[in-house]
Amino acid sequence: MDSLQQFFDLLVNKDSLLDLSPYPFDFSADHDFLMNASSKNTVLPTYEVFIKGVPYQALIDTGASANYIHPRLLNVVDSYKPVINQAVETANGEQTVISGQAICTMEIKGRSKNFINIVKAFVFESKFDIILGNSWLKQIKPRPDWFDSSWTIMMPDCSTIVMEPYRTTNNLNKQQDEVNVIISAKQLTRLFKTKQVSEYYLVHAEIDESNVNYLNNVNYTDFPWIAEFSKEFPEVFKGHITGLPPMRNTQDIIVTKPDAVPVARPPYKMSPLELSELRKQIDELLAKGLIEPCASEWSNPVLFVRKPNGDLRMCCDYRMLNKVALKQKIQLSRIDECLERLHNAKHFTSLDLTNGFHQQRLTDSDSLKTAISTRYGQFCWKVVPFGLSNSGPAFQKMMNTVLADYIDKFVMVYLDDILVFTNGNEEQHKQHVRMVLRKLDEAKLIINKNKCLFNQKELTFLGYNISEKGILPAPQKIEAIKSWPVPINVQQVRQFMGLAQHYRKFIKGFAGITAPLTDLTKGTGHKRRAIQWTDECQKSFDMIKKKLSSAPVLINPDMDKPFRIECDASDFAVGAVLLQEETKGVWKPVAFESKKLSQAERNYPPQGSC
Repeated sequence: MDSLQQFFDLLVNKDSLLDLSPYPFDFSADHDFLMNASSKNTVLPTYEVFIKGVPYQALIDTGASANYIHPRLLNVVDSYKPVINQAVETANGEQTVISGQAICTMEIKGRSKNFINIVKAFVFESKFDIILGNSWLKQIKPRPDWFDSSWTIMMPDCSTIVMEPYRTTNNLNKQQDEVNVIISAKQLTRLFKTKQVSEYYLVHAEIDESNVNYLNNVNYTDFPWIAEFSKEFPEVFKGHITGLPPMRNTQDIIVTKPDAVPVARPPYKMSPLELSELRKQIDELLAKGLIEPCASEWSNPVLFVRKPNGDLRMCCDYRMLNKVALKQKIQLSRIDECLERLHNAKHFTSLDLTNGFHQQRLTDSDSLKTAISTRYGQFCWKVVPFGLSNSGPAFQKMMNTVLADYIDKFVMVYLDDILVFTNGNEEQHKQHVRMVLRKLDEAKLIINKNKCLFNQKELTFLGYNISEKGILPAPQKIEAIKSWPVPINVQQVRQFMGLAQHYRKFIKGFAGITAPLTDLTKGTGHKRRAIQWTDECQKSFDMIKKKLSSAPVLINPDMDKPFRIECDASDFAVGAVLLQEETKGVWKPVAFESKKLSQAERNYPPQGSC
């Protein structure tokens, strides 16, 4: 409320300018900013803003503590207060004078509405009309997209305005064989600490996105050969889908039952915000050629769900279509079988495809069945959309075909996630990665470079941490289980048990520990019916969290070494652990297994002991 009151006070009395003594900003934080803002060769993304209806170019600079405005704009500001002898020393040692303070009303235009903001700025002569620093960023809290240099402003009615940069062709001259790799300031600090930097220069450049690689969490000592892959396979590394993929499969994946009739459902009602987002996403999909206007007997509605970052994701409701579609018999890979192939692997690379389903074409007959009904017309998908029951099996079949020569030798594929593993040295792993990338290039598949990890000693894959030592549950999954609230109905118990079951092979006696929780899920009735949470249930709930937090590392089995099974039993459950001798006399767990006995099984007489 205090900040809101200050804002209204400012609107009423625009002469209430900031007092420079004591000055609330640290000018020393702006050294790099001021040096680059004064450079005539600097090329930075700028944004169009309006003051009294006149367009100006603004730079958003996260390194500047305050806002700045050029003296030539003083004739359009709301108020101005001169300042005498306020000097700033730039990074190159020169003295630059700030001549005053100004307040202006700045307008940012959106597609359907505009955003008006009161900006307090210091008058400073640079190549930009306006520089918006941290004081503006903290006030407005726009959300950046570092990939395309855009900023999204959230409006009070939850709508958004996107500030997109002006593009310029005034790029820095680059050698044709130069490959750019972008890292953050924190990553650069890490490189300094490990003495992996010999020279560096501070520059601002307009980046040619077709020749740049955004690689996160990589092993920085391997930059040279990662850059080599980017040059060798530029189409694989371009990162985004720009058009229709090739037709790789001529078979229908949506085969309906013989007695099925076309399902046509009307559009769902949407809010003004959702309609605006719907039009935007439809326009983008049309521009890429992924959908097209159509007239089909089939029609499926769309709806929006909110992503964790606040954006809206368009979802097609294919539930009625899935009911009449024959399910493909292609099974997805078993994750546990995949992980068993990692024995002795020392180097790992994970690759992730960009919107994998959208890289697979549909036949014409399938396309008509995927028709979506919207306020703005009917559209058919030309690529596989999300939400179809056969999307996963069809995509798995395609990936198995593309990488068939390498699967289980040094490649593991689960839908659009690819793991390359090598038992040998780094050079052998590099060759394996190259062979996989060549296959993807031949199939014209594109990877999401932001989610790829190259030549790692340890990484997370399909919910597990994998390394030469073995496998563990991924830390974020353990944290999710540890922070899980006490369930209050049957559905919540089943959700918790579903996640815990995924890691049951890490917990000795899992079935016996979870028996009280399993009993809660039995019986008939509504899935959200209340449960009776007893002390035994709480004890079981806490024990699962404790066991997973201290789960042992499970080794990757070596099929050439002997195994040993140790068993145990109680009145209501049986359990076992599969062990393997890692070194002489040292047995390590491969997996735990357990089973809760049924009422009939509890009456069986003992047949012996393990």
